[in-house]
Amino acid sequence: MEAASNHGVAETSGDYVAIHDDDDTWAPDFLSMTVRWLDEHPQDLAVVAGTEIVIERLEDDTVVELDRRPFTPPHDTVTLFDLLVVNRFVPIALLTRRSVVDELGGFDETLSVVGDWEFHLRLAARGQIGFLAEPARAFWHQRPESSGDFSNSVHSASDLHQIADRLVRDRALRTHIADRGAGELLYLSKFIDERIAASERHTFERVREAIDAHAAHMADMDRRVTESIHRDIAYFSIGATIRRNVRRWFGRNR
Repeated sequence: MEAASNHGVAETSGDYVAIHDDDDTWAPDFLSMTVRWLDEHPQDLAVVAGTEIVIERLEDDTVVELDRRPFTPPHDTVTLFDLLVVNRFVPIALLTRRSVVDELGGFDETLSVVGDWEFHLRLAARGQIGFLAEPARAFWHQRPESSGDFSNSVHSASDLHQIADRLVRDRALRTHIADRGAGELLYLSKFIDERIAASERHTFERVREAIDAHAAHMADMDRRVTESIHRDIAYFSIGATIRRNVRRWFGRNR
C-alpha cells in the first residue's frame, strides 16, 4: 500500500497531496474546503477533515449501509500526543502540502500495514496539523464481515496490525535510546509498572471486600428466612394448632 502511495505521489506535480483509497469517499466540497483551509492557515503542514466510519455489508452485488459513526480526534484537535497512542485519522481525511511529503520522504514501504499511522507520526512531529470540523467530509467505508479484496486490513489483518504497531514503536524506541540513553525510560517503565500493579491490587481488594460484604448479607438473609420458616412451621403445625384451640376453649391450665 505504501509503495503504491509513493508511486502515485511521484506521478503528481500539484501543491497538495491526498491519498484516496478506492473504497472510501469524499463529500463534494472536501477538496475546496481543505485547500481553502491550508491557504488561510499557512502555518499548518496539513489539514484533517471530520470523518464518518460507514459500516457496510455486501449482499450479492449490492452494498448495504448498516451504520455510521463519527471518527474524530479528541477535542477536534490533531496532536502528536494523541497520535502516539493510536492513529486518530485515516488517509481519506488528510490533505498535505506536497513540499512536506517530499521533505519527509513519503511513506515507509517496509510496512505492510500501519504505514499511514507511521507517516502521520512523522508529519505531526514536523509541525501543526489543522482540523476542519463538522460536517463530516471524509467517509471511511468498512466491511467487517467481508474478506479478500473487499475487506479492510484493520479487520481482516488485525493481528498484522498489532505486530506492525509494536515494530514501529520498537524502532522509535531504539532511536530514542541511541540519542539519549535508556535511563529515563528504564525509570518510567518501572514506575508505570509498579503503579499499575498497585492499582490492580487496590481494585482487587475493593472487589473482594464487596463480594465478602455481599456474601455476609446473603448469609444473614438466609438465616432470617430459615428462622421465619421454622417459626411458621412451629406455629401452624397440627399439634400447635390443636394445643392453641384446646387452651382457647378449655382454659390455659388444661
